[in-house]
Amino acid sequence: MAGTWTARRPTRLAIVSAGYADGYFRAASANDGTRGAEVVVAGKRCPIAGRVSMDFDRGRRHRYRKERRTPRHMVTLIGEGITVDELAQSFRHHRL
Repeated sequence: MAGTWTARRPTRLAIVSAGYADGYFRAASANDGTRGAEVVVAGKRCPIAGRVSMDFDRGRRHRYRKERRTPRHMVTLIGEGITVDELAQSFRHHRL
């Protein structure tokens, strides 16, 4: 596998049904040396974990309680405080 990001502790992930095929930026990805962009899951900002793929990406939720998320919960990629400028800033030192 061509994994780019490794969980360093027990981690909960939210799988998002969107990726670069939907117009989201692959450069928003995270790897072990570079932090990725953030998304909003249930009103909380969460960093992207790993590589944004064609059809989905992962938002890391390790900081939050283990409250249950239901399938098809709304996730915000741009908005709710995440501006296009902020998203672009996360690409600045990115290497895939």
